[in-house]
Amino acid sequence: MSYEVPRLDRSVARRVVFLTGAASGIGRATAHVFAREGARVALSDVNAEGVEQVAEAVRAEGGEAKAWALDVTDPEAIVSVIGEAEALSFLRGKPVTLIWGVGKAFEATL
Repeated sequence: MSYEVPRLDRSVARRVVFLTGAASGIGRATAHVFAREGARVALSDVNAEGVEQVAEAVRAEGGEAKAWALDVTDPEAIVSVIGEAEALSFLRGKPVTLIWGVGKAFEATL
């Protein structure tokens, strides 16, 4: 079964999209959609190898991507990654869209 993703209604070209949970599933697909639309994608995931593979795939398709290993449950790590992205001029003062594609699940008995 194949499904083609329609083009976005609004342009994201030259914008920066920062994605968490980008190593697989919906996060990976979202990275490709935004990159194909011309956005620079800043990718993060706790799976360092997986997120780097997604960044490599985006670049192989002609997109601009940078990957970071990031545990979103660690506030200091979040600050560090954002700081590194800024230091590398990856964010370059362009409008940034944040897509928080992961969360922390807790198991409990009700």
